[in-house]
Formats: sequence, structure tokens, C-alpha cells
Amino acid sequence: LDRGVVQYRYSSFENPRLAPLRTEALARIDRMCPRGYRVIREGQTRARQRIVEGIGGAEVVTEQWWGIRFRCTSREQQP
Repeated sequence: LDRGVVQYRYSSFENPRLAPLRTEALARIDRMCPRGYRVIREGQTRARQRIVEGIGGAEVVTEQWWGIRFRCTSREQQP
């Protein structure tokens, strides 16, 4: 595998590039590409709505997702 997409969830009120789950997403890319990688594209990938029921009633929660498309680099391609 020399390329892929990693996705992570973020809150609608936060910057997706500063979201805590971004660190985990980049760590996954690091594990897949031990010789380095290049980000090809990133942006919002999808939103999902779900209903959460609680004591006060039901609430619709929207989950925002961000994706990072990457390509692994080989040792020969690195400067």
C-alpha cells in the first residue's frame, strides 16, 4: 500500500486542522509510510446525523468528518 485516505471526526465548532483526533490520524499515516509521505488533498469528507435519546428527549447530533489523502514516498524520492 503506497497511498490512502485517513478520516477523523471533529466538532463543528473547531478547526479540523487543530482537532485532537488529527494527531491520531497523522500517526496512522506515519505507521503506514515509515519512509515519509506527501499529503495530496485534504478536506471535509462527509457529515453524519444521528439521534441521541436522553432523559430530556431526543436530539439530532451532526458528526463532521475530515479526510487526508496521502501518498507514501520512497527513500529515493526524498531530498
